[in-house]
Amino acid sequence: MKKLLFLCALLVCAATHAQDIADDAVAGPQRPAVTPEHVYGDTTDDNTTERILFFHSDIGIDTTGWVTITETIRVYANQDQIRRGIFRSIPLFRKERSGRKQRIDIEVKEVLRDGETESYHTEDKDGNLVIYCGSSDVYLQPGKYTYTITYTSRGHVGFFDNYDELYWNITGNEWAYEIQGASARLHMPPGAVLKQSACYTGESGSTASDCTMQPDADGTPVFYSNKALAPNEGLTAAVAWQAGLIQRPPPPGFWERLKEQAGTAFGLAGLVYLLVFFYRKWNKVGRDAREQVVVPTFTPPYGWSPAVIRYVYKKAVDTKGYTAAFIHMGVKKALVIKEDEDSKYIYRLAKGTAGKEVLTAEEEAAYTPLLGSGKPVRTTDGNYHKFDKAWKAFEKSVKEQIDIKDYYTANWKAWWQGTWRLLVWLLVFLVLTEGWQVMLPMLFVLPFWAGFTSMLIFGIRSLRSKSKAAGIFLILFSLPFIGTCSMVLVYLFKGLPTLSIVLLLVVMVAYAIFWILIPAYTEKGAEAKAAIAGFRMYLETAEERRLNILTPPGRTPELFEQLLPYAVALDLESAWGRKFEAVLATAGYNPEWYEGDRSYMVVVTSFPSSFNRSLTSAGTNPNSGSSGSSSSGSSSWSSGSSGGGSSGGGGGGGGGGGW
Repeated sequence: MKKLLFLCALLVCAATHAQDIADDAVAGPQRPAVTPEHVYGDTTDDNTTERILFFHSDIGIDTTGWVTITETIRVYANQDQIRRGIFRSIPLFRKERSGRKQRIDIEVKEVLRDGETESYHTEDKDGNLVIYCGSSDVYLQPGKYTYTITYTSRGHVGFFDNYDELYWNITGNEWAYEIQGASARLHMPPGAVLKQSACYTGESGSTASDCTMQPDADGTPVFYSNKALAPNEGLTAAVAWQAGLIQRPPPPGFWERLKEQAGTAFGLAGLVYLLVFFYRKWNKVGRDAREQVVVPTFTPPYGWSPAVIRYVYKKAVDTKGYTAAFIHMGVKKALVIKEDEDSKYIYRLAKGTAGKEVLTAEEEAAYTPLLGSGKPVRTTDGNYHKFDKAWKAFEKSVKEQIDIKDYYTANWKAWWQGTWRLLVWLLVFLVLTEGWQVMLPMLFVLPFWAGFTSMLIFGIRSLRSKSKAAGIFLILFSLPFIGTCSMVLVYLFKGLPTLSIVLLLVVMVAYAIFWILIPAYTEKGAEAKAAIAGFRMYLETAEERRLNILTPPGRTPELFEQLLPYAVALDLESAWGRKFEAVLATAGYNPEWYEGDRSYMVVVTSFPSSFNRSLTSAGTNPNSGSSGSSSSGSSSWSSGSSGGGSSGGGGGGGGGGGW
């Protein structure tokens, strides 16, 4: 009987054990709950570099669309940057597919350090909510610390035709430290069934997916980075579930849509206004007088001197016209230009056989301070005061003979009217589309950019005048600042919506065209422009029969010398020299006004520029120095769970560092 009872008990135990095995086979292996320490451990190496040992985020979504985020961030601090604690920067704006930015609600609930309540304060800074963990008067000892930050936010759920989605930038891509391990658990709304998921790693915009999704014991999606994340790299994940669990916001009403599109509407209306204004202002004051027929001619128009022709041609008195005047004085035998024995870049100017009566007004003005005493003068900075006096007298005389406004007007008043309208449009447009958070840094940088750009333009213009050294200094000084300001502006503008960028580009191109076209030739100026063009045509054309000139003068050394200063003034000295090359070679040409070892072709082609540099150097002072509340979500968000996302996309994000 005892044996029978023992056998029955043995059968019952065997059946029970078999049932347990069957249940385990159905249910599968029991998986442990995932914790950051379980996944990454806690490093115990001797590395004393400040870094993030692990970054874990628990993200929960309720049916109203509120998202609760608890971030556990374990760091090693050595009092380098992490002295009082860490700071966490979270974007306050999220970009829609259209590029428009929408403000997001964020509320900090709790901050802990090593499980204990930690002091903190927040700041709105550059479009981010910055959470400073720690107290300004409490400093940390070197070691490992675990920070827990809990905050809520709303407006991140993306609504699509067949599913709802949370697309979340878990770590942010703006951390200054390496993140040795990153993970996140995304709790979907109650009743949700996972339809699709994706994760991304790397710098902002990267589509790399060096990460893994593994469901937790209760089926909650958990994402892990497969390797450490370098500074400015992050982990982003997206999960999607069936539509209908979260109440979708009603479609925006008329006023809401108007408010949303206020920036775009103002931008388009302002663009049309500016284009119309630019055109009407140009049509009123900037349209050139009717073009005159260009007729080739072999005599200087209006009997003008080389310096005066240069002034009307370039609309400025510059050193090239100054050089042409000295060559003209030499051709008329009023002075002799001699190469210096000590340097090929220095010349000696000596009095010629002709008197001052052969000189034009501006030539006499330059001649008198230099050679009025009858003594030769060298083109060195030791004679700076003489050459500076000669230049100023020359410039004054040219401008007294010709009032450039009779020929050409810059229309500065019209330019300023267009410029201030553009600036007002730019200010209001960027405030409406981007807000003051973006606008204020732009307002700070733009004046510096404009100022240094103006300095660059002034420097480039100075290269054509006597102040070449000052021009080079201004260019070299302004370029680094322009580059720095430009990089800052590119950084600020890169987040603008595509439509905003297009509008800005169109307006800037229109303004550039307006700026170029608003200066205008008067009727008198158009006639002078055509006359100078006809004279240039003769100077630069080798085969004169093509010009339909009835009786062109014969090519002689005398004609070459007579018009050489005009060729220099009109930037045609090389073409003029080639035109007479055979004639001058046959005649054994050797100019009486020039003494030196150079051949006549070198004198013709390179001497003007060399002499120009020498005159400029002599005239340079040797002592001068060189929105409203957010809803549960939006149908305007981009999708990340379908595989079309990237690292740094979606809500959340930001970064952090130490303080």
